[in-house]
Amino acid sequence: MDGTIYAAVASNLSQGNGTFWEMKFSETIMNPFYEHPPLAIWMESIFHRMLGDSFLSERIYSLVLWLINGYLIALIWKELKTTSSIKWIPMLLWMSIPIVVWSFSNNMLENTMGVFVSASVLFFLKGIKGNSTVWNILAGVMLVLAFLSKGFVGLFPFSMPVIYLIIFYREQSIWKHLLSGLWMMLGFALAALPLVLNNSSFAFITEYFDHQVKNSVENIQTVEHRFKIIEYFTFQTLIPISIGVVVYFIFRKKESNPLTNRKWSLAFLILSLCGVLPIMISLKQRDFYILTVYPFVVLSVVMYFENGFLAFQGWLERKIRKPLALSLSLLTFGVLLSIGSTQFYKRDAEVVKGTEELNKSEFRGQTFDCSNNIRYDWGVMANLSRFAKISVKVGYKSKYKVMFSEESYPTEKIPFRGLKLVK
Repeated sequence: MDGTIYAAVASNLSQGNGTFWEMKFSETIMNPFYEHPPLAIWMESIFHRMLGDSFLSERIYSLVLWLINGYLIALIWKELKTTSSIKWIPMLLWMSIPIVVWSFSNNMLENTMGVFVSASVLFFLKGIKGNSTVWNILAGVMLVLAFLSKGFVGLFPFSMPVIYLIIFYREQSIWKHLLSGLWMMLGFALAALPLVLNNSSFAFITEYFDHQVKNSVENIQTVEHRFKIIEYFTFQTLIPISIGVVVYFIFRKKESNPLTNRKWSLAFLILSLCGVLPIMISLKQRDFYILTVYPFVVLSVVMYFENGFLAFQGWLERKIRKPLALSLSLLTFGVLLSIGSTQFYKRDAEVVKGTEELNKSEFRGQTFDCSNNIRYDWGVMANLSRFAKISVKVGYKSKYKVMFSEESYPTEKIPFRGLKLVK
């Protein structure tokens, strides 16, 4: 449902129905759309303009994001382990996490935010490795883009300078540690300044904070207790951790992993928790809210069990003559699993097909009265807006009323699959 709503807003934006700071879901509902910041939806709208209004637009956008996210994981690994040849292992473990497959199959905003979060961490690592001010500033800029994709949940990499200071304090002077964090904050401030000075962006962010952030913390509850997000996190990380443990015990060598490995493993684990624990402030929690922490979870796992994974790769090279072909095959399988696991129609198949019939009819793009059952079924409203540009509102004065096929209404009707228009 959520991904279809985002696709509907992006589709409208691609057709000139709305602007960057005044997006709309439909003519009657969420107009303007203050539910989330606009960057991720705007980026998706570019694919709608290029590829047309087919559902493949959001599918291909998700595929591109999947590839970029996976590539950034490999780049972070390479940045820290320049001589290691197992950068495909963190990517594969990342693909093994169920919520990763689900999120990229369902067009979630966290997919876009994850690009900027991972890029921020990569740029920070480049900055501390090369003592480069520019990279540290760019790390801060990436966090502004992460915020503009999904809000405050994308800002947890700000903890990275503190984590690095605590764990690696002996490797650089404290002043250099602090300076890298200050440059990162400066980059964030410079990129955020135009948003504060521009009337449209400032008005949007104010409305977004009041409408979505404050309201979610104070009034919305989707879980029974605040520790639910910890349960989600624990469940999702079981697969990569279990794989790491199994590989370690089967292929382990006598020598232990270097101390630096263990330090980076701890650093990435703490960074992941910094992205999870703040969610506990609200009782509005969903498992995909913390999608962006899982690249660092798998990096932590591979860092800790690197010797085992290196031995595993050596075993593959002895048993299989073309390990590169195997790696590419596994990655290709991951792409197909991540993007292709969603069938064309899963839930409400009849309604979706009925919406496509409406899209081809004279009723496309119109606004109708609707039944209460339609109004409070967000999946149906999302499909009506996304595929037929139909807006609905209970009590709206229109010639026809949108209802489910099974709803009783003693009057002339025009049937569609799963839906009907009645006079």
